[in-house]
Amino acid sequence: MAENYTIILKDMPTTVRAITVKNEDDSYTIIVNSKLNYEQQHISFEHEIHHIQNCDFEKVCEINDIEYEAHK
Repeated sequence: MAENYTIILKDMPTTVRAITVKNEDDSYTIIVNSKLNYEQQHISFEHEIHHIQNCDFEKVCEINDIEYEAHK
């Protein structure tokens, strides 16, 4: 499944590994914490891609429930 996304590396608090925003044009912006090492950045990116492929942005539920399911 090919998705349209942009990746940005940005300094963020160490408690935030990555976030994804769905844009108005149905593309995604994935922001990965630049303070992480390469391996953690890659893992965080893959986690965000999983959310996109799992259509998590279309679900009407609590973010904690989505994260719980993603980490099972």
